[in-house]
Amino acid sequence: MPWYPRAVMDCPRRCDRWMKHTYLVQLLLWTLLVLPACLALAYLPATNDDPYAVMGGTLHSGDVAQYAAIYRGADLDGVIKPYRYRFVLPVLARFVPLPPQTLLDYFDMTDAKVMAYRFAVVNAVGLFAATIGLALLMQKLRFSIAEQLLASFLFLTSHITVVYGAVPLVDGAAFGLLALGIAAGAWRKWIAMAVIILIGMFVKETSVLIPVGAILFQGTWANRRNAFLACAPGLLAYAAVRLLVLPTSAGFNYSLSAAAYTLAHQFTSASLVVFVGYNLLTAFGTLLVLAPLGWVVTRRAGNRPQLIRLTWLLAVVMALPFLLQTSFDRVWFLAFPVVIPLSVAAVSHVLPRLQGELREAP
Repeated sequence: MPWYPRAVMDCPRRCDRWMKHTYLVQLLLWTLLVLPACLALAYLPATNDDPYAVMGGTLHSGDVAQYAAIYRGADLDGVIKPYRYRFVLPVLARFVPLPPQTLLDYFDMTDAKVMAYRFAVVNAVGLFAATIGLALLMQKLRFSIAEQLLASFLFLTSHITVVYGAVPLVDGAAFGLLALGIAAGAWRKWIAMAVIILIGMFVKETSVLIPVGAILFQGTWANRRNAFLACAPGLLAYAAVRLLVLPTSAGFNYSLSAAAYTLAHQFTSASLVVFVGYNLLTAFGTLLVLAPLGWVVTRRAGNRPQLIRLTWLLAVVMALPFLLQTSFDRVWFLAFPVVIPLSVAAVSHVLPRLQGELREAP
């Protein structure tokens, strides 16, 4: 008798043995299903003929040009704020190994394309980390693995992720650190959270939302204090670098008066109200319908009070663009650790009823 039928017959038993290692199996599942999607998002940015054209930039202007300058080893004193403080990803991108020479020749990899490829690889890893962090957060909220997988694909198919996730910016990595940081806080892994926010603040200062989410998640004042203390080293390190080590007035400056002016004009100009609505749509898409339904379902069920408390993160994120006068949709999307679980809760509420209707249909 040939050897292979017995080996095939043994596969289910061997799989059952491996299923005891839940976290390893889930990581393998995410690697097989989610990682290819992250790499697919990185393909076009990595082979883009003009990576500097992202967001209308050029070789000498725009966000990409600032990150490219750090990547090429420019003195940080010559980079405007806040980009000069986001040096981790551009420096890390330098160490991404190049593909074989055959592929370099096939894609006609210029220096600009090599830079885009390296940023795309690091950001693809960041996107994958974001799905892992989202899954860990939702596991703490008692969502099933299938629901966590749905959340991962909702994140990867969102407009902001597709457009900005893997281009030569730092958004993909920032998403990953934000999700991992809040998940670490949810699981009360204070040391891990401290390390994540210390790194994350120098990837992008949006990591300041990690302590907000982590503190909101906690149900006791003792745990909220621990979450704050875990975040303190990273926040203090960023403040020291920004105010003492690399201070500058060149770049973006924020003020309450300018924020008040922007806020007033958003609600007095009809065209700008339309602009705000458009940015809401590009930030969340159809999740704008699902997330409120998920909030109502979760509130009525009363089985996930942490998620209800975490909803206040959405209020903080919604206010940020008015204060910072920056990209509305990209900032609003930072609420994905709240919006996506709420949307999944809505889907999980609707699907069993829909399935029951389908079974009863003739």
